[in-house]
Amino acid sequence: MGLHPPHTATAARHLALLGAPTLIMEDFQYCMEDLVTTYEKRLLATAAAYERADMASFIMENVLPTARQIVDHAERIVLSERDTMRVLVLLENPPKPTPALIAATRRRAVRDMTLMDSREKPIGQQVEDSSGCLPR
Repeated sequence: MGLHPPHTATAARHLALLGAPTLIMEDFQYCMEDLVTTYEKRLLATAAAYERADMASFIMENVLPTARQIVDHAERIVLSERDTMRVLVLLENPPKPTPALIAATRRRAVRDMTLMDSREKPIGQQVEDSSGCLPR
């Protein structure tokens, strides 16, 4: 018992709501057949039936919280009270920039100016939009 077209469409809608690229959604529709054993498919189908859900919805509802927890744990830094105070002190009294930081800032400014110059149109072709601003 694998994912049937209506179930994969539901999973694709869930993925679309999450902003997944179309390629990932299409892959999801077909990968379940190759990734799980017959026993695992039966187990998932039985669990989904007990929950009165289709397999795709069951999988998404049970996997998404775990995925959110993993991403949250990887992307969030939790500071101790001591470290929080240290960050606040540094924000209020930042250290003087090092020569390496100053040099990197100058290189970045030059690079940004070069990129900006390459995007500008010749003066005769610059046109203001309705707000009166020149295009970037």
